[in-house]
Amino acid sequence: MTDSPRVTDSPRTDSGGFRYLVDADWLHRRLDDPDLVLIDATAHISPDGQGGYVNQGRVAYTAGHIPGAVFADLLDDVNESSPHMFMLPSAEKFAAAAGRLGIGPGRQVVVYDQGGTPEAAEASVWAARLWWQLRYEGFDDVVVLAGGYRGWVGRGLPTKAGTEHNQPTSFVPARRPELVADRDAVLAAIGDPAVLVVDSRSRDAYLGSADRPYRAGHIPGARHLDSRTLVDTRTGEPLPAAEIDTRMRGVGAFEQAGGRTVFYCGGGVSAAWNALALAAVGGPDAAVYDGSMLERAADPDLPLVLGAES
Repeated sequence: MTDSPRVTDSPRTDSGGFRYLVDADWLHRRLDDPDLVLIDATAHISPDGQGGYVNQGRVAYTAGHIPGAVFADLLDDVNESSPHMFMLPSAEKFAAAAGRLGIGPGRQVVVYDQGGTPEAAEASVWAARLWWQLRYEGFDDVVVLAGGYRGWVGRGLPTKAGTEHNQPTSFVPARRPELVADRDAVLAAIGDPAVLVVDSRSRDAYLGSADRPYRAGHIPGARHLDSRTLVDTRTGEPLPAAEIDTRMRGVGAFEQAGGRTVFYCGGGVSAAWNALALAAVGGPDAAVYDGSMLERAADPDLPLVLGAES
């Protein structure tokens, strides 16, 4: 595959020094490349009426997707069934799902999703979640389509209805434990100056004033950076690299030399976008608290803080 955005050499082609992000023009020129694995990671989550949830993302994918894309169900295929909805599966389950998608050695993976609405585009948080999971499992040749499906369609580029499949292959996981944080790691991080914990939810959710299906507040000592503030709300495109850099530095995400940054949110999805955004502007790899608030708030013995911290 020529001009491949591999690992440290993965700029978007339209501007700005990003890593791990590519633009629609770059992707359009490579749709016929046999080494390309294109994945639609759309997740439209809704209650199933029986106490669980269902992902309608496949419906959106079948109605229209980028030609050559296969669908990854982030609710059922590459996450674990648990009381907290989104949790990492076993390495074996993930490897089986990745292999069915055609992800393996020598392949360049591009992930996108169809999140957002015409009124207010959102960050590609679901694509970022799969990007993070692949890197956690040791696969580096993965990038995210900046602007997602909406940006693709907005440029008048081709789409396709129906379902597509790749030739299955073998995916061998090699987990990087430093890219994930669990309940105990986050609990130990409270008061530890070597660990920066950042809440990726809205400001109201951080302060505890927003209505949420879990206990209100934020993790003690956590700083705040709403993942949605790192994108243009009209287009879903990331802000310029310099602006993202400034906002990340504003919460101290570049100051953890020898330490660790942990992003969390409601269920470990928006936090993955912040981890991607930090890496995209040349920052250090960050961890995602997989259980996030769905796990932490469910335990009444774990403290949460209401309001701003001094």
